[in-house]
Amino acid sequence: MRQTYHLPGEVWLELTQMVTTEQYASAGWGRARYEEEARPVMVGQNTGYVIQRFGWWVLDWKVGDTGFELQAPAQALPLDDLLTIAAAVQPLEKMR
Repeated sequence: MRQTYHLPGEVWLELTQMVTTEQYASAGWGRARYEEEARPVMVGQNTGYVIQRFGWWVLDWKVGDTGFELQAPAQALPLDDLLTIAAAVQPLEKMR
């Protein structure tokens, strides 16, 4: 599932949620985790991976079996703010 959010100043970010029934190690991860320049970051209590590509942040993390990818323009949103937003995201089943 993919959702786009519009921020002030004509800026937008995009959140992708990936749910899979597959049980292999890479299931549910987005593209940032496997890039050579990816660096590990903490997203709440979970380890995530972030890259900066073509002026955009790409942040991947998982909560349980649910994978997330958040993309936003780097010039409009500092990494700390992106991590704060990501830490607030919960899988649907956790919100019930």
